[in-house]
Amino acid sequence: MKKFPIALQLYSVRGDMEADFTGTLKKVKALGYDGVEFAGLFGRSAQEVRAQLDEIGLRGISAHVPYAEMMTDPEKVLGDYAAIGCAYIAIPYAEEAYRPGGEKFEEMVENAKMLGRIAKEKGLPVSFDGNFRSTLWTWDEARDFCTECLPYVDVLLGIEPYHLWKDENDHSKGDWKDGVPLQPSYEQQDEIFQHFIERYPNLKCIARHVRYAHSGSENSLKAFMWYDGHTFESKLFTFNILDRVGGGDAFASGLIYAMLHNYRAMDMINFAVASSAIKHTIHGDANITDDVSTIRNLMNMNYDIKR
Repeated sequence: MKKFPIALQLYSVRGDMEADFTGTLKKVKALGYDGVEFAGLFGRSAQEVRAQLDEIGLRGISAHVPYAEMMTDPEKVLGDYAAIGCAYIAIPYAEEAYRPGGEKFEEMVENAKMLGRIAKEKGLPVSFDGNFRSTLWTWDEARDFCTECLPYVDVLLGIEPYHLWKDENDHSKGDWKDGVPLQPSYEQQDEIFQHFIERYPNLKCIARHVRYAHSGSENSLKAFMWYDGHTFESKLFTFNILDRVGGGDAFASGLIYAMLHNYRAMDMINFAVASSAIKHTIHGDANITDDVSTIRNLMNMNYDIKR
């Protein structure tokens, strides 16, 4: 049975890391973890950290970096984590002043674009999920900000909230997405993807899932993905719902896992939807299964999931 590689977030053992950096990493490895997510380098250089990981047999998967720390020297911070081998870096929290409506929000907008540019220069992939929340800002504010980020994105999750004007100089002509239903046909979705790629050739992958609500407890999911010059449509997965929270994150993480493991394009999108479908049967906001074969069996329609 194939298992997901599992990494430990080192923030959970930060006291131990401060007291005994090398010893704690060895214990993490002995517990069976394959990698780690950093929360600071505990006074060590990137080169020292990379050498320790290589010696112990752990991988630096990702890092959580507070916004204030990131902005002290973005070139160095992103360069250090890239040198360690971290493929993903997250800013876990933005203080009130940097959120929509805050006095420093415009500064955050400019810095987000700047960080995207530096990440691309360092060879770090940039994935982006607009994930609109009406309690944070208006639809137009979200579209304005998220659209400004698109030139720096490699993997785009979802097709909203973004402007995709038919004419950049005359917005009265509308958006290419206007009138496209929430449950589009293959041809409708392919056309939208083509307009995204024409406008933003930096995009390497676009993926979005489509939900069909049969009742409060039974839904179906499928997805569309543009990748390597083609649009793909997944299988339709029907399931009973225990908890919808985290379903979108499970779709995104399933897609990224499949991309990192060089799945074929159709397998990538089917694995992502299967991962989300399984999450709907698990309570809580995380997809806690580490059994790849379970998701692949569902992906291949070898069995259904029922509660």
